[in-house]
Amino acid sequence: MSYTVIPTRTSTDVAIPYEDTNDLMANTQYFKDAITVDSGDVGIGITPQALLHIHGSSDHGMLLVTNTFTGGASIDDGTLLYVANGTDDFAIQNSENGGEIQFYTNNGSITLSATIDADGDAWFVGDVSALTFTDRTPFYEGDAIEEIKKISGIDGKIDHDSLPEFVKVKKIRTKSIKDEDGEIEEIEIEEDGRDLGASISVLTVAIQQIALRLEELENNKNK
Repeated sequence: MSYTVIPTRTSTDVAIPYEDTNDLMANTQYFKDAITVDSGDVGIGITPQALLHIHGSSDHGMLLVTNTFTGGASIDDGTLLYVANGTDDFAIQNSENGGEIQFYTNNGSITLSATIDADGDAWFVGDVSALTFTDRTPFYEGDAIEEIKKISGIDGKIDHDSLPEFVKVKKIRTKSIKDEDGEIEEIEIEEDGRDLGASISVLTVAIQQIALRLEELENNKNK
């Protein structure tokens, strides 16, 4: 084992041992203070191009954060960030197939909570709340009332096949499941959805149609 002596700002030397066998560098019991980098960049696995630059292979976790409560923790391959905080763990990682950022949170166990794909489409497991939502939906042209009359449900859920074509959405998303060996496996599934912005456009036209019919009734009544 060899030692690298680093002088501190108080002129008291600190010895950091380097273990040749395991290629490991760690502080000793004499190293009581945090390490401060007054200037310059820090690189791990690479010559840094930023204040902190971490470089690793695609099949290796990048950044793992633990504390005295959680103790040690493991990090899956491909995970960008894993924060182990007991019951509040969270992780950010690339999907196995690429093209998607996945967000994991702890709800008794670490589970997938949200994704953002390469097209900018976002998917959330739970409710989404915001001050406002802005959509860029085209205007609906057609007989909205007749389309709405066709909408039906199955077992308390909307029958997506009965929706107007204008509002139908089909999305391919990645879902994480456990295989027979308990390993996490990613599969792609197709989900039916409804475009809420397009639905509002259909409802707007339906209200306009109803308004015209009311006007006709009132005009006929006044004749």
